Parts: sequence; C-alpha cells; structure tokens
Amino acid sequence: MVLSMPELAPEMSLLAQRPVLLADVVVPVVPGPATSVPTTTTPASPIAPPPDITPSVPPASPLPQPPWPEPAPPALPTPPPAPPPPSRPLTPMERLKQSGKRWIEIDTSRQRLFAWEGDKQVYAVIVSTGKPSTPTPSGVFAIQSRHRYARMRGADYDVPDVPYTMYYSGNYAIHGAYWHNRFGTPVSHGCVNVAVDHAKWLFEWASLGTPVVVHR
Repeated sequence: MVLSMPELAPEMSLLAQRPVLLADVVVPVVPGPATSVPTTTTPASPIAPPPDITPSVPPASPLPQPPWPEPAPPALPTPPPAPPPPSRPLTPMERLKQSGKRWIEIDTSRQRLFAWEGDKQVYAVIVSTGKPSTPTPSGVFAIQSRHRYARMRGADYDVPDVPYTMYYSGNYAIHGAYWHNRFGTPVSHGCVNVAVDHAKWLFEWASLGTPVVVHR
C-alpha cells in the first residue's frame, strides 16, 4: 500500500518530536576488498605429567614355605645340684699325706719301703720283712728309739752290732742287715731288713716319733 503525503504527515510529526537514536541511523556499509588478518599460532607448551605420588612401600618379606618350622620345646628348669656324697673317714695314710710331715710306709706284699714328706715320695728301697712263720705285723706305729748299733737276740739267733736300728713297735725295728743279701724276699724274724747304705739314709732322715705304716 502506498501512503499519500497527507497520510504521512502525522507520522513525520511524531518522528520530529523524539530524539534520534543511534539505532535509527542506518549507515550503509560499502563492501571493499577483503583484508586478511595475519594470525600467529603459538605452539602449545607440552604438559608435564603429574608427579608420581605413589607412596613408597617396602617389599614384603617372603612367607615361610612348608615344611613349617616346629616351635622350640619349652626350656626345662635346671635341677638342683646333687648333694655331695657322704664323707668317709680318711685312712691313716691319707691323713699323713695331708699333714705334710715325714712318715714311712712299708708294703709287705711288695717288699718295699717308701719315705714320704706329706704327699711327696722322697725315697724308695727294696726290703726283706718277716717270713711266713714270723710275719711283720701290720698297723700304724711310730719310731720309739734309735740306735747306731744294737744287739739282737732271739730263740734261734744272736746278732751283734746291727747298724742303724730304729724300733717302732716292741722288738720290731727297721735296721741294716749285713748278714744276707736276699732283699725282696721275706726272710727275717719280723723286723724290716734294709741294705746298710739305705738303712743309714733312713736313720739320718727319720727321727723319734716319725710315723710308720705297715700294710700288705
């Protein structure tokens, strides 16, 4: 429809009364040659992988493999020490060995005489003790008298000047024997016969009271 001028007059009067807005102004755009805008492409920075935040876990110990070790048996209590055996009386020779004193041992079964100082043997000699009909008695004695020479008499003998005689029990003595050389064989009337040189050593070593132990 085409409006005539009289019909447009009211519309134009309204336009003249309100301000002109920018939106009402239409600027014609003249197309021109296209201008290219250079673009710069910045290469993307590589993204670092996130740090390893896995917690450090020690390696697990290997599990025991069969056969399984058997547990150690419980320790048994230590039993109390056994009581010491009952003490027995010491023999005469054991007491003399502990005394440290000088003493004489005569073994008639072995035909031997031993001189002791406590438990230390200092002299040994072969002797001749009493024959079976007149044996040398066993026992513990002590030297009672000492004679450089002595005369010995009996029912079937009379021997003068017996050297280095030491009586230890009655008529029984240790003395030198110059009238035989059968030492190691029992041939006496009960005394302990010793070669003269050995009798001299014993006479000078022993003294009154020296113990004499005679045994088989």
